[in-house]
Amino acid sequence: MNVENGLIVANLVVFVAAPFLPNVVYTGFVDTYVGAVLLMVAALYTASYGYLQTLSGFIGIASLFAESHARKAKLIKKDCGIEKKGSYEEQLAPAPPVVPGEVHPDAQEPEPQEPVTFMPKEDDGSNAFKAVDTTINTKVPLNTTSLSKDAENVYTNSNLAEKLD
Repeated sequence: MNVENGLIVANLVVFVAAPFLPNVVYTGFVDTYVGAVLLMVAALYTASYGYLQTLSGFIGIASLFAESHARKAKLIKKDCGIEKKGSYEEQLAPAPPVVPGEVHPDAQEPEPQEPVTFMPKEDDGSNAFKAVDTTINTKVPLNTTSLSKDAENVYTNSNLAEKLD
């Protein structure tokens, strides 16, 4: 087996074995600066052989980083301890008194309404169309010029600029 095929097989083994490696490999090697530099050197080494070896090298190294980050995320999610149960009831509880004799009103319950249906109602509208009067369009084109030598006259006549002597 030549070196090129050996690199592809080695990277395939790393890719397949990444989920089964112990945490010591990730905390002691992949997550350190030395380990990251060594993995970068390994990626550059595989790049010197060809595109298939480079691709397999990047996939193998990426699987190590992905598994490392996935394990960190699982650890954070497990240690977070967020309890969703009872959060609504805690928000409805009255606030503790800050000043002696402070009174908090009870939480208001919404008034019951008729059930919402998405069917049209009697007063929703009609299909009658009222045409708009023609005087609504009062726009007129402004004076303009296409040549810069005529622009001075347009600006001075429109009082947009003073004539320079």
